[in-house]
Amino acid sequence: ARRPSRAPAVGGRAGGAIDVRWLGTETTKFLAGTEIVDGGRGVVLQAEPFEKVYLMNRQIATSADPADFAHVSLLGNVFKVDVDLSSFDAEPGGCRSSVSLYLVSMPAPAAGRWRDFYCDANCVGGHCCAEFDLLEASRHELRVLSLACSDYQEPPFASNPWACDRSGGTRLVFGGGRGGFGPGTNFTIDSRERFEFRIEIPTSGGGDGVEYGLRAHVILSQQGRELRGELPNIEALRRPLDDGMVLVLDTWPRSEDAAAAAACAPQQATNATTKSSRSLPSSAIFRDFALERLPEPGRPGPAPGVDKRLRGASSAAAAAAAAAAA
Repeated sequence: ARRPSRAPAVGGRAGGAIDVRWLGTETTKFLAGTEIVDGGRGVVLQAEPFEKVYLMNRQIATSADPADFAHVSLLGNVFKVDVDLSSFDAEPGGCRSSVSLYLVSMPAPAAGRWRDFYCDANCVGGHCCAEFDLLEASRHELRVLSLACSDYQEPPFASNPWACDRSGGTRLVFGGGRGGFGPGTNFTIDSRERFEFRIEIPTSGGGDGVEYGLRAHVILSQQGRELRGELPNIEALRRPLDDGMVLVLDTWPRSEDAAAAAACAPQQATNATTKSSRSLPSSAIFRDFALERLPEPGRPGPAPGVDKRLRGASSAAAAAAAAAAA
């Protein structure tokens, strides 16, 4: 996990309104303070200054109310987004920054260091909670990490520091010297070009009647080519993934992440010997956010467009109304 670069910005073009496909419904969410492009379908995330934003249901930057966040319930579902790193760390060697899409069990029960109710498995900002890093990437490496907290409760809640996995012991890595992902046409996924990131988490990890535990399937695709990987043993995240977690978009210096910095080591000589401008603009673009159901017979799931938390609130209100009427 990484240190938040700064508190989320407030304002931005059209309040950061972005069109997404959410459980079968076209709807609008908000990424406060960001530049929205492609007719409302994409967002530009700046690497300098480093930027961090949350996907919200309302035109606000953060909140103490869980209902204000656009929670992503990945259990039994698939999340996908188009990723464009063509202008991200584009100088030769390109290894100064990382960009990330990740899920955390926000909000924390109180405002933390940045007064934004942020929490993650490394207790950054003062509060700890479950975390699932969907995508941590540079042009040379893409990682997926699971960081659970054993004392998880539905937010707002702060886990104990000792209960959280701070190292991301369960991880999946593309590139970083392993081939397949990197900047060039010799890679299956050329990180200089737009590609689709897709993650699927079936409710059961079984096959042929055998239960293997909860696992995530990750697919990177580009112009008919694919890279596939599996993140096993994420059973400890079952409850957070079912309850729904907050989607965070973040950029930060790779020097703050030891593992990422190590993956960049082969590029450091290039940076040192190549005359490149430190003022080159650096940004990543994410387009076409979508949360869809996996075709699993027997799992009814929420009605189209209904957030699991909001559905629960509606059910509670209906029950109270029925009791009052009786």
